[in-house]
Amino acid sequence: MVARRLPTSSNVRWNFHSRAINTVFEQRDDLIQCFENIRDSGDFDSNTIREAGAMAMLLEHQDFKFFLELFHHIMPLVDLLYAKLQKKNIDAVHIKRSIQQFEQDIQNIRNSLHSMSEQSSDSLTAKRRRVLSSEDRQSAAEEICNTILRHTRERFNFTDHLVCATLLQGDRFEEHHGSFPEEVLQSTLKAYPMLNGSKLKTELSLIYSKAEFRACCGAVDLFQLFMENNLQDVFSETVTLLRILITTPMTTAGAERMQVVQLSVLFLVQTHFCWGQYTMVTPSQVVMAPVGSDITLPCQVEPAADLREQVVEWARLDLTPPYVHIRRDGLDLLMNQNPLYLARTALSESRLQKGDLSLSLSRVKLSDEGTYRCCMPRTNTEAQVTLRVAVKRQGNPQHEGRTLRLVPDTPPEVRAAGRAFNTVCAELIKRDIRFRMAYPAILSFKANGGQKPFKDPNKAEAFLSSLT
Repeated sequence: MVARRLPTSSNVRWNFHSRAINTVFEQRDDLIQCFENIRDSGDFDSNTIREAGAMAMLLEHQDFKFFLELFHHIMPLVDLLYAKLQKKNIDAVHIKRSIQQFEQDIQNIRNSLHSMSEQSSDSLTAKRRRVLSSEDRQSAAEEICNTILRHTRERFNFTDHLVCATLLQGDRFEEHHGSFPEEVLQSTLKAYPMLNGSKLKTELSLIYSKAEFRACCGAVDLFQLFMENNLQDVFSETVTLLRILITTPMTTAGAERMQVVQLSVLFLVQTHFCWGQYTMVTPSQVVMAPVGSDITLPCQVEPAADLREQVVEWARLDLTPPYVHIRRDGLDLLMNQNPLYLARTALSESRLQKGDLSLSLSRVKLSDEGTYRCCMPRTNTEAQVTLRVAVKRQGNPQHEGRTLRLVPDTPPEVRAAGRAFNTVCAELIKRDIRFRMAYPAILSFKANGGQKPFKDPNKAEAFLSSLT
């Protein structure tokens, strides 16, 4: 098989089916009767009788009935959103409309929880075992709905990348040749700003016009065609886009697209019972790193456990999209990653096996400074690490003898410290971007003239550090 073609990605093998939830809900009374017949007939072995009795008790439990009804209402909405996102002619407007409808439907379920809880309470009998109170059930159900809404907003707040693959669908090349998909191209450039837009458009126009390219049935076939004919330099921007799409474990119209939605819903049950299973440990102090260095943002769980199959998310909530690095099902997901961190982050397989979630970040930039959130959604566990980026300061002899003059509108506390300041290298200030951004209009330089120089250069450096 591999000799003839690369195997396509397989569907995710879920350990559930929404149809099972609906069947149990609709046939609950018949299932109870079946298990009771097994338990009372005496025709089965003791293990079967014991298991049948336990299943009958579970089906009659008020908490089980309440949450079964809740997910009976939720799962059809997930299936509907799944079906909408399977269309090959997907576009940003379609995605936005579908997600908004899904959020509205979940909100409607949340608003109806009070009546559901009251109906469940009315059906309680005196012989019931210990159950959650009506308020506790409603609170847990609200938490489930809120978590679904939060995950949906977080995971779909950046959707431009979902339409990128339509640029390279072979069955749409003829259509694109007649009418170039300019809006899709702009969405692609927004998702991946490192691409050269004009060159990519030229390459795509040529691809759409040639019959031999239309025979390619997908991104992998097109990529193989470029590689086999040594066209990677000619179609450099297209090859870059193909590499991104191919290495992302989610096909354009495949079942994996819905993974982010269904995982959000299904993991809620696990979260409810595994709350607090892990505790994340991160340093209390700020992590310092110079520009251009390779660093590690430390984070590990206690007790130590094998986390290779866990969902791990590193994010900065001040960015859009917020994701710095995502690992799911043992794979690194590139499609949701913020382009600022492309090819600069990594999680170690060997460390994950020991419970270490530390993120490796290479070629540190000034823009990397901020607060990072490490999260394991399945266990609802998260922690934060703050990174401070330092600019390498180097003196320059040709600028020695210059002083910093603070004009009258300088803040008083800065002006007071400035009177003790002397001989600061002009090149040093020029390189300190954050300093210039903080005080853009109040600083000026002049040749050394009149101000008494600082005798201790360490104090000058300390003053500069206090400003930045």
